[in-house]
Order: sequence, then C-alpha cells, then structure tokens
Amino acid sequence: MKLTRTDRILLIIIIAVGAILRLWNLPNVPFTYDEFSALFRTQFDSFSDLITYGARIDGHPVGIQVFLYYWTQIFGFSEAWVKLPFILAGLASVYLIFRISWNWFGRSTAFLSASAMAFMQFPLIYSQISRPYSSGLFFVLLMVFFWSRLLFDKEKEYWRSFAGFVLGAALCTYNHYFSALMVVIVGMSGLFFVRGKFMWRYLLASALIMILYIPHFEIFLHQISLGGVEQWLAKPTPAFFKDYMRYIFHFSWPLYVGSLLLLHVGYIRGAVLRKHKWNKYFTLVIVWAVLPALIGYLYSIKVAAVLQFSVLIFSFPFLLMFLFGFFQLQKIRLTNILVIVFSLGLIITLIFERQHYKMFYNSHLEQGFAEVKNMEAQYDPAKTLVVYTVREEIAEYYSDEYKISGDQKFINYDSLQNIKVLTAELMSGKYDYVCLISPDPVLYRQISTLFPLVIKSRHLDQGGFYVFSKEESEESPDYYYSSDLLFNKDLNQNWNINTDCIIKDTLTGEEYFQMHPGLEYGLSLVLPFDSILKSRMDYPEATAWVYLPDSLGEANLTMTIERDTSMIMFRTFPINTETVPVKQWVPVSGALFLPDNNADLDNTIMKVYIWNNGSSVRIKSMHVDFREGNKVLYWIVKGRQK
Repeated sequence: MKLTRTDRILLIIIIAVGAILRLWNLPNVPFTYDEFSALFRTQFDSFSDLITYGARIDGHPVGIQVFLYYWTQIFGFSEAWVKLPFILAGLASVYLIFRISWNWFGRSTAFLSASAMAFMQFPLIYSQISRPYSSGLFFVLLMVFFWSRLLFDKEKEYWRSFAGFVLGAALCTYNHYFSALMVVIVGMSGLFFVRGKFMWRYLLASALIMILYIPHFEIFLHQISLGGVEQWLAKPTPAFFKDYMRYIFHFSWPLYVGSLLLLHVGYIRGAVLRKHKWNKYFTLVIVWAVLPALIGYLYSIKVAAVLQFSVLIFSFPFLLMFLFGFFQLQKIRLTNILVIVFSLGLIITLIFERQHYKMFYNSHLEQGFAEVKNMEAQYDPAKTLVVYTVREEIAEYYSDEYKISGDQKFINYDSLQNIKVLTAELMSGKYDYVCLISPDPVLYRQISTLFPLVIKSRHLDQGGFYVFSKEESEESPDYYYSSDLLFNKDLNQNWNINTDCIIKDTLTGEEYFQMHPGLEYGLSLVLPFDSILKSRMDYPEATAWVYLPDSLGEANLTMTIERDTSMIMFRTFPINTETVPVKQWVPVSGALFLPDNNADLDNTIMKVYIWNNGSSVRIKSMHVDFREGNKVLYWIVKGRQK
C-alpha cells in the first residue's frame, strides 16, 4: 500500500510538530545530572584514557561516550549542540515507527503510533537528554526496519537490508545493554521465519554482529561484574508496571482510558467481528514489548536492580504497535480525525497537565545557582553562604555560566568529612544569609534551625533551592505540626521524660536534661504518625540542642516509624565529637525521607528520642515538626504527588 499525498502531508505535520516540541527554546534546555556525569567523563587527552577512565568504569557500553568525546571536541559543551543529535534521533524514530507500523498493520496503526512517538512525553523527554536512550530507540527501530525487509521482503534490495540489519544491531550493542538485549530477542525471533538458503545468510548476519562486538566484550564482562545500581535504585515491585502505564500516558485518566478503549474496540473488531486476524506481527510486537520488561524485572529481583522506565524505551515502539495494531479504519477521513484528536490530547496534556516546559526546563541545579547570582544584587555576597550537594564540576559550570562573583562562601557538603564543619560555619556569625541548593531535608533542618527566616523556597524536579536569613521569624507556613520540649515550660503531653534528670544551671538559670552513663533512654516523643502526616512527600523533622561535656560523649538522635512490633523506618543521627564540638551548645538535626519508602503507613506511630551510648550528654531542648515537602520531587516518573 503506497502513501497518498494526504498521507505524506499528515506525516510531515506530525514530524514537524514533534520537531517544534523538541527544539522549543533548545539553548535553555538544562543538562541533567546524568548528562553532566557523561560530559565530564569526556575530558581526556587520549582515546585510551577515555575508554579506561571515562567509559569502562560506567555501567553502559562505550558507544555514546565515544560519540560525545568527539562531538564535544567539535561543538563544545553548548546544551543545544550536545542535545541536537539525540533530538534528531528521536525525530527519525517517529518516521521509522511509522514505516514499520504501515508495513505490518496498516494506515491507522502507523499514524497513531507515529503520533504517540512524536507527542508522548516519554520519548520526547529522552530526545532532549544526551544519554543512550533516544539514540538506542533509533538504533532498535533501524535494526527492526531492515530485519523486516530482510526476512519478509527477501527479493527487495536484499544485501542492502542485510547491511542495514547488521549495522543497526551493532549500534544497539554499543549503545545500551537493554538495546543490546533487543538485538538478542529480535535475532532469536528471526530463526522462526527464515528457511533454506536464507537461513545461512541470516546466520552470517548474526555472526558479523557478534564479530563487531568482540572489541567490547572484555568491557562488558568488567561492567557486568560491577552489579546494578542499588545504591540509588530500589528493586521493583509489581506496581512498577501500573506506574509505567500511568507515566507514558501523562498521568492523565482521559488519555489512559481513551487508549485502552482503542485497544478494546480494536480487539472486538479483530477477534469478535473478525475484521482483522491475528498474525505473526501481533505475536512479534507483544513478545518484543513484554519480554525485555519481564527479563529486566526478574533480573532486578533475583540479581541486581536495573529496571527503570528509561530502559523500556527500546521496547516502547512495540507496545504502541500492540495497543493500536488491531485498530484499523477503512475510512481515511475518520482515521485522520482520530489521529488529530489523539495528537491534540497528547500535546495539551504534555504542555498544561504535565507542564513539561515549566518543569523540565527549570533544573534545580541551574535555578539554584541563578538565584545565587540574583542574590548578589540584593545582599552582600561576603555575608552569604552557599551550601550545595552536587559535583564540584557542576557548581563550577554554573558559576562560570552565570558569572557569579565568587565573593560568597561556597561549601560542597558532599566533600565535608562531617556536619560539624558546616555547623561551625553556620554559627560563626560571619553570614546573614544562606542559600541551600539540595533536596536533603537534614541540611534544610540544620540550616533553618540557625537561620529561621525562609526568604525564598522553590520546589523543582529532583530538588530545589532555599534562601534563609538569621532574622527571627514566626513559625514557617511550611510547617503544619510542631511539638517542642523546653524544660522551663510545661511539657507537651506526648513527651515522656524522666524529670529526675532535669538540672538547673546555677549560672544561667536555664534548665537542661542530663543523660548520665547509666541512662540509655530518658526522654522521648510518641506521635500518631498516620493521623498527622498529610503526604508521603512531607518531611518529619527533629532537632535537639545538645552539649558534650567531654570527648567521650556519644549518643544518637533517633527517629522511627513503627506499627505494633514491626519497624518500618529507623534513622539515627550521631551526637559525638565527629558531629558536634565539645563544651558548646549546638543543634543536631534529623529528618525522615519518605518518598522512597513504599510501606503502608496506616496505624503507625513515630518515636523521637535520644539514645545514649553509656556517656554523659546534656539536652537543652528538642523540637519536632512536620514540614510540607516537595510534591514535584519525582515529577518525571511519578507526576505531581498529593
């Protein structure tokens, strides 16, 4: 079936609009943390050093790292130039899924699949990220396009299809291990369809792909020995797949239901009314859509966590073909109307419901350092402390980009040995303002204890930035529950305390709680956690003002979430000479980070207490609060949380 003039115009419009959505304000699309990591690993003087120190140590094949090495040598670190090849790969993927769907299923499937590939946020956002996802999507579709011609159009430019299949597969193997997995799955699938002399040619193609991979095989063995990424990626649960479907349909129920309706109607027309028959292509797309996710899930459960939404982009086209494969309309005008309505739904939810251009284009890293620059015009930079938790190279990149004066004091918290150094800076009296660029709730709590006035607070995807002043302030509007323990005032009814341990300082008249070596627990707070917490994105926080009379003092500020006899969450924040100075009253802060904890929180309690390790420690006051959290912290993969 040949494309008509109307078909070509509609396809051009889809690709053109997809290009506009990807290229919109391209110079201001910020780098993600992963992009920075890859770019900083291109700064080597030789190809050998690049492989040894920049690519081999990573968990991905070396292909994209090598490409970035040479690409940045020509075009530099400009966001627009670095991202452009991946955007073009994303647009080429729109065309390829159209061609494959057209050949396998027909006109309706081709246009619906192309529209989804062009306008869904999942493939769009990874087109704007210079990592091996958009490139791998293109390579997989390129491989399958020539694979299909090689097997099912044998007399049509056979050797050209042969070369295209080998090239596409080889590129997949050097791109990402999940795109390499697609090579194995697609290659094995072909064995069910080739016969006779074509079998030997197919085996020759497979052998060439393996030969081309030989230079990388030793690197593969080394990288697979490194295991997964469980230091930051949790093992998936069965809910992963439900969340994935919600994610690809923009967390929009109308889109979700509408697409399922298309699948349902198509299935009825095919299976019940026998308008379409199940064929080999339906079998292929459902196997190719399901098998990578199933393998990734089982590997993550049994071996090491690797499964996340991004790695499913290589099998994503086949999920689209399965969803729309049964849906075939004979009337061209009706198909066009359906494609336009579907496309508008995707674009509208992308821009207004998912707020792609507001959220993705405002990186907490970039916006945080932009705020530091803005503060120079309002506050004395010499009186400003900037605390951040990103790589030093990222801080230097944005400091140069925004031409920050450098008169401020910058502290990379990740480079400090302990929090005592930061606390000393905060209590030094040298600063009037603190800017925090980090999602770490413990840092927020420690800074806000000493700089209580929050001048500016901005929550963004994957983090935020906050500006504090040491001026006194009323209770922050972000706190919706507070419980304070002050020994010279009436005790809150939720606090349990051994009043025999309350001592009055004869010089200052202040009262404090004395924990002696024989007292393991002496004061605690018990709260009905589930009835207080408003959202899993919120932060339960605690601060204790402590004093170590000697260097032997050692205790812990402890926060737990419990149900009956089961422990759901347990965190300790040390009180010792590594975290606080001797013979000085200082705050020790703690916070619970709940978004990554999937446990049921119904009928739970929270306990906050001092756990003494056989030493002498004094406590002047304790404060426990619940703070509204960042509802868009995981905006990309979870949407806006309630």
